[in-house]
Amino acid sequence: MSSTLNRHQTASSANRMFDIRDRALHLVDLENLAGGPGQECFVYRDIWDDYTFSAGLNEQDHVEIATCGLVMAEAAFSLPTRYPKHCANGADGAENLLLGIVGPDFVARRYEWLVIGSGDHAFVPYALEAQRLGAKVRIVSAPGSRSAEFSGNGFAMRDLVSRPEASNLALIA
Repeated sequence: MSSTLNRHQTASSANRMFDIRDRALHLVDLENLAGGPGQECFVYRDIWDDYTFSAGLNEQDHVEIATCGLVMAEAAFSLPTRYPKHCANGADGAENLLLGIVGPDFVARRYEWLVIGSGDHAFVPYALEAQRLGAKVRIVSAPGSRSAEFSGNGFAMRDLVSRPEASNLALIA
């Protein structure tokens, strides 16, 4: 490996490329981050951009996105094609789907971080088990939407915030 970094790398990101354990698994409930269905497709793209900024998404991270059919119909083509998108309807459909993709033991063995893109309380037991098994846990949620059950468990908490570039574009328009 060359010791020269390209303009998009930092020393930290260059070193991360060779440590598979340093990756994160992102379980993203897009509907929860959006505050429910019924948004225009560009809103979901903005929410995705805000999530990637707030969560610290890296190229080597594994991402699973789930939402209800109504949201997926609006969002599917505005989201990056490289990440799997899942559709589940019904009460807690997206949460249950995401929680069934892999178990907390797999997360702890394969990833340094479990990043949950939702404030829904359904993720708390899963996050606690992944943490108990050795994974670090980060919760990224829309301001005011995080369940109180996440508090006091040692999880890293982040509010969904707008990327600076997105804010600057709004000022130009």
